[in-house]
Amino acid sequence: MAKFQMEVTLEQSATRVTARIADSKGNDLNDNDVGKLVKLVGDSQYGLCAKGNEIEGFLQAVENPAKYDGFVLGTVQTDKRFKAILEDRVAVGGLVVAGTPAARNTADGLPKVQAGVPTKFMWRVVAITKGTGDAGSEVTVERM
Repeated sequence: MAKFQMEVTLEQSATRVTARIADSKGNDLNDNDVGKLVKLVGDSQYGLCAKGNEIEGFLQAVENPAKYDGFVLGTVQTDKRFKAILEDRVAVGGLVVAGTPAARNTADGLPKVQAGVPTKFMWRVVAITKGTGDAGSEVTVERM
């Protein structure tokens, strides 16, 4: 019998925002950064999460080469679900924060998350889609 698991879906009700996407002015994110975890880093601006940061969203799209006020714009999803790779053991229901990020402008597959104690932006593991829940497992993460 087929196993049911919560998956990522393209939901119309997901909250998506258009924002500046750069670690700092002149350090724009690009198409290779789509799918990476982001946090608010400035006025109307999201940048990449560092290891241990609370996750505010993930980058969904980049508008290239258009620039506004010296910044590239992109779309950030701030709720619902995304796929990730665990860096340590996390059980279903366990809270997570950003794991080790890939370098800016470098494609690196799924984002990494680790067990953590977020205080404001709460994300938790809702399904283990590949593996056992140990480091290296693929999971579905959902905003609480």
